Order: sequence, then C-alpha cells, then structure tokens
Amino acid sequence: MKNLSQYLLHFLFIVLILLPTKGFADNVAPGAASGFSATIVNGKVLLKFKESSASDLDGYLVLRKQEVGYAAPALINGVDYKVATKFIVDTPWEQWEVVSNDNNRNEQLLLDDGSFTYLVYMRDKSKNYSQPSRIVVNNYDKWTDNDLAVNLLVVTGGTLHINGNRKLTFLNDGALAGFGGALSNNGLIQVTKRIQVPVGVAMFNAGGTIEVKAGGELTVEGSFKSLYQSNVVSVEKSGKLVVAAGGSYILDQGRLVLKSGATMLVSGMVEWLPNSGGISNEGASLSFTAGSRFNLRTNVRFPQATWQEGSTFAYYGDWY
Repeated sequence: MKNLSQYLLHFLFIVLILLPTKGFADNVAPGAASGFSATIVNGKVLLKFKESSASDLDGYLVLRKQEVGYAAPALINGVDYKVATKFIVDTPWEQWEVVSNDNNRNEQLLLDDGSFTYLVYMRDKSKNYSQPSRIVVNNYDKWTDNDLAVNLLVVTGGTLHINGNRKLTFLNDGALAGFGGALSNNGLIQVTKRIQVPVGVAMFNAGGTIEVKAGGELTVEGSFKSLYQSNVVSVEKSGKLVVAAGGSYILDQGRLVLKSGATMLVSGMVEWLPNSGGISNEGASLSFTAGSRFNLRTNVRFPQATWQEGSTFAYYGDWY
C-alpha cells in the first residue's frame, strides 16, 4: 500500500509539472522607469529614461498634459492605449494625451509654448503598467541675453513668461499694455520709472521677484496676483505701489515688502489669501482711500495703515 501511495504522489507531481500555464494570469507590474529627464532644442523635447529591469518588459507609455500639478492617472491593466487619443481621469478637464506607445526610449516631440507634465509608464507583455515617473517641461521663447530692458511691453495674446534666470527692466515711463494677453514672472522684474498694468490686463508674480526701485512706480489698474511661497514684491525707499480704483492686488502665498520710505496707496481692492506672508513695512506709508477694500483671509500681523472714511476692511481671522 505504501508503494502504491508513493507511486500516486509521483504521478500527481508529474501531471502538475506538465499542466499548461495558460490559465495563470500575470498581474505583476514591472518596476518604474528611472533617470527620467528632458532636453529642449528648437522647440523639440528629447525624453530620456532608464527602463525597468523586468524580464517580460514589452515597452512603455508616455502621457502628456499641458499643465502641471495634476495627479497621475491610474491606468487599467490590459488596455492598449493608442497614440493621438485622450482619455479622461476623474474629471472632464483632466485629459492626458498619449504621445508615445512603443519601444523607442528617446522620443522627440514638437511642443507649443507652455508648461507640460510628462509621465512614463513601463509596460510588460501582459500589458501591466508600472507606477509613473514624472517630469515637468517648460517650453517658452527665450531671449538671447538674460536681460531685457524695455520702455513699452505689449502682450497681444497668450502669456509672456519670464523664467528664473531672466530679468526684465522697465525704463523711463515704461508700461505694460495688452489685448487679451498676460505677463507671468518667475524671474526678476525691475521697475526704475513707472509700469502700468492697464484695465483688462493680468500680471502674475509666479514665484519670481518684482523690485520697485527708488523713484519707480508700479500702478495696477487691471489685475495683479502673486502666486507661490517664493514670490516677493519689494518696494524700495521712494518707490511706490498703487492699486488704482477698479484694480485688484491678490496675494496668494508669498510676501510684500515695503521698505522704509516706500509708499503703498490703495484705491481698489487688496486681498490676502490663506498661507500668504504678512506685509513688512519698515517705516513705509500704507494708505487706503475712500472706496477701497481690504480682504484679510489669513492670520498675519498687519502693519499700521491710514484708513480714509469710506474704505472697507474685512477680516477672517485674529486681529493683532
């Protein structure tokens, strides 16, 4: 009986070895790509990355979105995403474009101006997708020099971006004019005389620095918005920051520095959003005229200011 049992066990072992494996699904995703980088030459981006070491690797998938900050989509395993199609993630406005789905590790793609988020997913032969590797690519027209000095800057459409290693200086009675356009600063803007943001024009200080030099004036008749913690607006002695009637200055993170002898005159609307820094005024003059409004939506130490009759102060926090 013992010999019969051993015989049956050996027979069962052999049968299991010879059974086909077709019915067993591969649900194990490959490892993610590493060393993801991008180089832009003449408006074309060259993407480079090191592929996964998975033995059943079959290729990769590259997605692109012309914005930054969105969550990476969770791909559906088994789906073969096609180039030049879009699929929607969570909400209708989060559309990622499939720009590559093959075995070529270096992809050259012509870009429009703007910021782009790229994701690369490794794919195995069973169409299991890895976790994404991410990179943000900024593609804008570049000046031949780091600095640009102008009297008049006209933005007729789209957005002019000043990147981190660029400086824009407004000379004489310099002005920013626009017809549906906007100016976004991530570098350095220096105002030595006067710059006017007219009605209908938007100006963004997106992580950069704006310096209103001695004798300079920044007048906002349209809209001015400071974004990101790293942005600073600094007004030096005898410099002037004016928010005209109908104009708006919104601080969404970042800082406003009014140095000793500087002036800030508000006839329009100023709003301080949560996570914004305080106003530093070391002996500066801060005045709110009749018809002006200040909305304080964060807890900061607010400096001494002059409030004319008819001005409005609305706060949503503690008063220091």
